[in-house]
Amino acid sequence: MNVRMSAIALALLAVSGWSTAVSAQQRIEFQRQKFDRSRFERAGQPAAPAPAAEPVGTWPPPAAAGAPAPMATEAPAAVSAPATGFPTEAPPAPAEFGAAPAGAVRSGPPPSYPAGATPEERAVIDAPLFDQVPSKWFNNAKDYPELVELQKKTGACMLVYFKNPSVPNEKGLCSWFEKSITTDIDWRKAMKYFIKLEIILPGPSAVRDLAAQFRVVRTPSIFVVKPTGGMPYRLPVFSYPEGGGRPTPIPVPDVLASLKAQCTPAYQTLF
Repeated sequence: MNVRMSAIALALLAVSGWSTAVSAQQRIEFQRQKFDRSRFERAGQPAAPAPAAEPVGTWPPPAAAGAPAPMATEAPAAVSAPATGFPTEAPPAPAEFGAAPAGAVRSGPPPSYPAGATPEERAVIDAPLFDQVPSKWFNNAKDYPELVELQKKTGACMLVYFKNPSVPNEKGLCSWFEKSITTDIDWRKAMKYFIKLEIILPGPSAVRDLAAQFRVVRTPSIFVVKPTGGMPYRLPVFSYPEGGGRPTPIPVPDVLASLKAQCTPAYQTLF
């Protein structure tokens, strides 16, 4: 009996020792299978540091190294304009439809209107009805009041030409003006935009009255009458040397420039 018990005890001890050896062998093999990161790193390259843990509950997360900086949310500083003498304030609000914007630059003299002008008269001064301007020259002093009324309807400027063929010197100058200036193609093109009146001196009372109204002293005398009213403007066509001497015609481009300068703004781009 004792011998059997001893044999059984020895067998149990052998089995226990074998189990312990197997467990140790398994633990050793498991440790050998541990991941070795150094095998995948390149030679001479430092190992990447472990990423820092983000704080819990923060948003947005901190920017990663090398990521672009977030866009600024505040308005950029105003860029200073170059020193040109122009105002740097913000532009005004848009004007109503059909109205000129505030501060718009106009060529030529600023527009003006006669006292008591109706909206229709103001409109034709700003945009004359040139298609209703007669192409012919009127030649009767009594026509002047009717031509003034035509100005109100069309918004056109008027050209009044006084000539006196009864005085030899004035006759020669008038003839010189008509041959050297009125035959020029640029002058003829400009005349289609004007109501035209030619008055021959001397004449009846209507002629003398009109000459007195325009304060004609000698001829040729050419006047610009605007539809806005005001005093007529005498257009120079001859230059007279100081101390006397023979006058010479002013070049046509200079005459046209002076003519345009005395017209309403609508004429500034016509010729």
